[in-house]
Amino acid sequence: MTPASAVTFAEWRAVPGEVWRVRISTFKDRPLVDVRVFYRGKGGDFLPTKKGVALGVAHLAELVDGLSLALEYARAHELVGPPDTEWK
Repeated sequence: MTPASAVTFAEWRAVPGEVWRVRISTFKDRPLVDVRVFYRGKGGDFLPTKKGVALGVAHLAELVDGLSLALEYARAHELVGPPDTEWK
């Protein structure tokens, strides 16, 4: 997989002209899960910023488990709504 062939699994708008993307890509031949902000460049394409995190896909299960626990906590403390009312 090359950076040009990164696979995007989720995308949502952050602020006008920026989106967050969850992707699996490669860097120096290492597969990574990448959660990052992209901005709209002058040509209209979205380009990556330094705002985000990338870690080896070997850590993906732990990341998902941690995010699931964080979401459960946030819902229990009414920091976010139920699944059908999530802010986008």
